[in-house]
Amino acid sequence: MCPVKAKLLCLTLAILFLSAFLLVSGGPAGAKDDAPPKDQAAQNGQSADKALFEKRCSKCHGLDKVTAKKETPEAWNATVQKMAAKWFSGISAEEAKAIAAYLAKTQGK
Repeated sequence: MCPVKAKLLCLTLAILFLSAFLLVSGGPAGAKDDAPPKDQAAQNGQSADKALFEKRCSKCHGLDKVTAKKETPEAWNATVQKMAAKWFSGISAEEAKAIAAYLAKTQGK
């Protein structure tokens, strides 16, 4: 293979790899967050924490899996921390606290 074709092939593969990575990771660092703004959640008649819970938790599983349970605040915190640790969850540390507090309030024992 000639050097020009080899360079072109390497460049093409690098672009494909980067595109696939950005697609899987949710975009470049600093990309706009897709969680609904607090004002928008309030306009829709729901709390910002409920909207955050629905947006983040429904990425990986049905919400009925969560709302069917009643747990202690400690158990909800542990569960949400475990989910937030998954790289694809998109749950920040601040969001994890808000989601755990919301679940403890609405689904607590």
